[in-house]
Amino acid sequence: MKVIKILSAGLEKIIKISGIAALVLMVGMIFFNIVSRALFQETFGVTEEWSVWLMIWSVFVYIGLDIKEKAHISVDLIPNKLKGNTKLVLEIFMSLVMIIFGVLFLYACWADVMMAKMTRLSTITSIPVPLWIVKLCMPLGMLLFIFHTIEKMMNDIQGRHGEGKKC
Repeated sequence: MKVIKILSAGLEKIIKISGIAALVLMVGMIFFNIVSRALFQETFGVTEEWSVWLMIWSVFVYIGLDIKEKAHISVDLIPNKLKGNTKLVLEIFMSLVMIIFGVLFLYACWADVMMAKMTRLSTITSIPVPLWIVKLCMPLGMLLFIFHTIEKMMNDIQGRHGEGKKC
């Protein structure tokens, strides 16, 4: 459990710092494009495409952290009405369904990344980037999603979820 706690804290710090860096980079690229369009009537397609890819990377990588922080959209009408073991069983069941979804999505994403790598596709900008690198955010995001869902399930089983403590 201690290893999971340390790993989770480290991942959280890395994700938050990289998310802030990605946001600053996105805003900077878009601002640069606006200024260059206004002053020089010149735009750079690479800034538009890369800012979109940075946003997609940020979203996929942040999915797992949303599970940990309970920041995802969920309907909690039934879980809030339940108590004790019934609520625990439902929480574990929901976590297992999420893990199964994550594994299936991870498999599909990995197949997509491998297909992009085998076909040697690249982005359409003047600075081509292999498409498999761009698509790597999907399986990475799903790995983090699965990890944090398992962490949440372990917290639920240990009864720490309601107390605000984390694994």
